[in-house]
Amino acid sequence: MIRFSHTRHGDELLNLLISADRYLSLQELQEHLKLSRRSVFYVLKKVNEEFKKKGLDSIQRIGGVGYYLTPENIEYLSKNRYFSNFLLKPLFSRMEREQFIIWKLINSERVSLSTITSTSNISKNTAISDLKNIDRELKKYGLKLTKSKSGRKIEGSEIDQRNWVYEQLSKHNSLVYSQLSNDPSKLSQINSYLHNLEKITGNYLTDDALMIISTFILWYLNRINRNKQKLLKDVLENDIVDDSAALKCTKEFLYKRGIINEAETRYLVKMINSSQFSKINQADITIRKLIPITRAIVDRFNHAAGVSIPTKNLEISLTTHLLSTYNRVKYNIPYKHPNLKQIEIEYNRLFSLTRYSVRYFEEFISRLLSDDEIALIALYFGSELRKLDEKTLTDEKPDVIVVCSSGIGTSIALEQQLKSRYPSIKFSSPMSVLKYESSSLSGVKLVISTIDLHERKQIPVIQVSAIPNVLEWNSITQYLDKAGLNTGQRSQVNTESLLDIISNYARIEDVTGLKNSLDNYFGKLKSGEKPIGENSIELKDLILDSHITICEEKLTWDKAIEITYKPLLRQNIVKYRYIKEIINLTKIHGPYMVLGKGIMLAHAKPGDGVNSIGICLTLLKHAVNIPSLKSNKIAKVNLIVGLAPVDSMSHLTALSQLMNKIQDDGWLDSVYKCNNNRQLKDLILS
Repeated sequence: MIRFSHTRHGDELLNLLISADRYLSLQELQEHLKLSRRSVFYVLKKVNEEFKKKGLDSIQRIGGVGYYLTPENIEYLSKNRYFSNFLLKPLFSRMEREQFIIWKLINSERVSLSTITSTSNISKNTAISDLKNIDRELKKYGLKLTKSKSGRKIEGSEIDQRNWVYEQLSKHNSLVYSQLSNDPSKLSQINSYLHNLEKITGNYLTDDALMIISTFILWYLNRINRNKQKLLKDVLENDIVDDSAALKCTKEFLYKRGIINEAETRYLVKMINSSQFSKINQADITIRKLIPITRAIVDRFNHAAGVSIPTKNLEISLTTHLLSTYNRVKYNIPYKHPNLKQIEIEYNRLFSLTRYSVRYFEEFISRLLSDDEIALIALYFGSELRKLDEKTLTDEKPDVIVVCSSGIGTSIALEQQLKSRYPSIKFSSPMSVLKYESSSLSGVKLVISTIDLHERKQIPVIQVSAIPNVLEWNSITQYLDKAGLNTGQRSQVNTESLLDIISNYARIEDVTGLKNSLDNYFGKLKSGEKPIGENSIELKDLILDSHITICEEKLTWDKAIEITYKPLLRQNIVKYRYIKEIINLTKIHGPYMVLGKGIMLAHAKPGDGVNSIGICLTLLKHAVNIPSLKSNKIAKVNLIVGLAPVDSMSHLTALSQLMNKIQDDGWLDSVYKCNNNRQLKDLILS
């Protein structure tokens, strides 16, 4: 072991670099040394200073590859006896060492500091650190690491120890597989038993589940045969397994191997029934109870997410999965998802919607599901959503995705402005967070969102307001340039030449305005979008005197929304439940419908209670405050624009016209100074 550096962690760093026999990345150094990025750079700097004093090369780095020591440095350290008797070369990573030690402990092998250091080729300090980590890890399983004269040992129930082994076997890259003895003859007998059980019950295991449970049974049988003290005790009164055929088959299997124990028979059946199935017996009484629950879960998810996953798509696959979940919960067999944190972060909306949707199942089992179980179920919904969205993305083939929390309101405003400014770029239709999380993002180069999003697949995400300011437009342009999208090209039509032709026959009062309008018009033609005015419902068609309200009272934000929609409610354009849904969405998600500049674009989905298309406005002389759920900040609103869309397209022209006006600060100042409905309407239609 190296004893060279006077810098804290310096020798640890050198030991790592010498023992690795390869380049080590900065991330690996951070992980092994348990240091921050900044601290690792500090240690590298100090050790290099020590090398310089000795006339040695500095620690070398190859960009994008990692760090290493030159052969000359290694030779110098060796010749000058900075090494102990052997090079320290750990056989396993830290996680693998801890798995290895726990495995030894569970299998009743003697484990001491000396055996750990010798078998793993690590220092005493590292071994002590590993044991502390192991103690913390074991507590998660209801187990405890204790000291004895002969070394360390595990205390805890036999079931908990078996659960740890089963969980490790569920991880395909687990070190435990390399420690198992291979016995093809016994494995063949175990597989024959499992296949016979499948025929008897009509429930067939997946290939993965078959491999995991057969390997587990092989270990389990060897464990009991080595030590009969590991056998479970008498059956408890509440330990009920309603599967007489499976119990009989399993009892015979264990009897042939010298195990006559009712508790073990029930245990093995429970473990198998908790595994994942690929096919189930639909005549089974439990399955018949689960199928209507599955339908209710899918319906609840569709309603909450605003999507339309066909129930038949998930009826069998999700019911098949829920049978295993039901058995795990019923028999108290814990499941831990290896990628839980990743799912919670990257698919946060999907995860929370799934938790909301499984309520009927939780009522059926009289238990709340763990986050790990929720994560598994969420993957089923994610798969179906991906199928729905793949067709949309395939048809659209967008370069850029536009996202907001509802997928209809605030993003529509942004989408219209983006298409106007960058007509040569293909933008997606507005997409909800849920759709973003479940989409494959095939071909997408950039995500533009009105809310904070987690980056996926290394595709950059830029967050902007629904009405971007000058700085945000500059940022969008820069992101588009970095993504390799041609933001400068507007249209194949030369508008300058067209202006010259027009000026020969007419006087142009506003050259810049006309040029921008022509650019916009020809850009829309090029992108295949209908220019405004062609078979579109315009703002003047929707804004009526009766749809405009100027309110002098001090109101709460929810009351202000109700007053805004009162004219549409009176004319039966919307139902009252549509207004309640907008209020409910705001309570759940906060001010996500607020565009900025004191404007709220209030809306829900067409299916939430819209009878016909409409727009209404309320100018509030006293601003209302909408609280944010993620911070103590509030969003002030002076103008509420109430949208009643019948679909995702009909209102876009009118909304686009209104959005163009809202971007004009001078126009907004005039709106806020209005004192009567006529004046306000004239401004809106000007």
